[in-house]
Amino acid sequence: MRDDILFFKHDWNRVVEAQKLAARRDADKKTNSDFNSTSIEELASHLCEKYSLEVPKLDPDNTSIKQREIEIDISHDRMRHFSTGGPHYVKGTAIDVRVPFHGDPDMFDVKPNTWTTRIPRGRVEANSIVFTISGTDLSQERVKSEIDRQINEIQQWLSFQEKSVVNFPDELAHVVKQALEARNSKLDADSSLISGLGYKVED
Repeated sequence: MRDDILFFKHDWNRVVEAQKLAARRDADKKTNSDFNSTSIEELASHLCEKYSLEVPKLDPDNTSIKQREIEIDISHDRMRHFSTGGPHYVKGTAIDVRVPFHGDPDMFDVKPNTWTTRIPRGRVEANSIVFTISGTDLSQERVKSEIDRQINEIQQWLSFQEKSVVNFPDELAHVVKQALEARNSKLDADSSLISGLGYKVED
């Protein structure tokens, strides 16, 4: 299976604004019953938790590997010469590296505000990030070095996300509080409007 480009599908600022918008819309769905049974502070806490951004944390100490045999196309190897066109396959080795993580798997698709031109590759499978190292002449030293390099690159991009997310909780809390207060005021105003007309109010 081919490794995907990580951290590059969604723009950070768009994700942040989408979370704020979703929180506002959720606040606008609250009813009088919600406000009568739960304080604004509790409602706000629930919404902030629901729409928070949780940057994943790798668990490299529990990294596991799996070896398998594969076919590798060597048609474009400049050190080899062929009398006919390709593809030309030889037996090779692939090592799948599985690194567990805790957090939101969707964050591996989000590009932080700070980034480098070395973009990590891998696949999100359950609660692990998986990448593959392959070749026809792999050595222990090369494989170990490549595993360390790729884990370090993913860690670096996650640290970029940590820096990008630092102000988001306060921003989200402000948006949620304003939205809930506005919704509560609207419901109170509506209740006052019809209750003062002198007619029987239907449920």
